[in-house]
Amino acid sequence: MNKSTFAITAIAFVSLMAAGCTLSYTEADEELVMCTMIGAQPSVIVEITPDAIANATRVELTACTSHGDCTSREQNEDEIALGSTEWENYYITTAWPYADQSAHVTVEITSGDTVNVAETTVDLEIVSPNGPACEPHVLQGSVVFDGEHWSPRET
Repeated sequence: MNKSTFAITAIAFVSLMAAGCTLSYTEADEELVMCTMIGAQPSVIVEITPDAIANATRVELTACTSHGDCTSREQNEDEIALGSTEWENYYITTAWPYADQSAHVTVEITSGDTVNVAETTVDLEIVSPNGPACEPHVLQGSVVFDGEHWSPRET
């Protein structure tokens, strides 16, 4: 390997590390695998459709284990506007620091004096953003709420 090729390889390696990538070596396939932390947070995600979020001034997502341990996230009107995508759907996510593979989810959407409260159970699955040979492996689950009904979220 000449000095130029080595320098380019070193720069690429440092850039990937700065972007949250790690190197993994698996003896089973004897290949060097690049791993990333992108998308690898244990979490519960609720997608809320535009009609359900219209005029909302507050949204709170709470996810609880069967033992009553809960994690939650609340957003105000400004944060809701920032969280809406170009397709106008809104996503709210809360951490899932538990080993349970399902979460009891409650969403409260406040619009004026009206508070819409909805509940469901979300099955969580082990997600490996880099494939099974690469850490991390985390529990994630997601659903869609349209203001009245819950449905599985297609990724």
